[in-house]
Amino acid sequence: MQEDITLSAERALIEKARARAQAWGTTLEDELQRWLESYASEETEAGAWMAQQMETMEKLRHMSN
Repeated sequence: MQEDITLSAERALIEKARARAQAWGTTLEDELQRWLESYASEETEAGAWMAQQMETMEKLRHMSN
């Protein structure tokens, strides 16, 4: 069963994140769900988390070019 959570953030940040998710062919909600699953999983030790962050940064770098 899923629960709703509330996230507060600057409107511009949310809009930019939605646009990036759409460019990746997904939604902001799906990306946040994926992040939450990863964050909560046993695999999310410091090294694995850092690797995922670096992968995300690389995707963002390619999108800005």
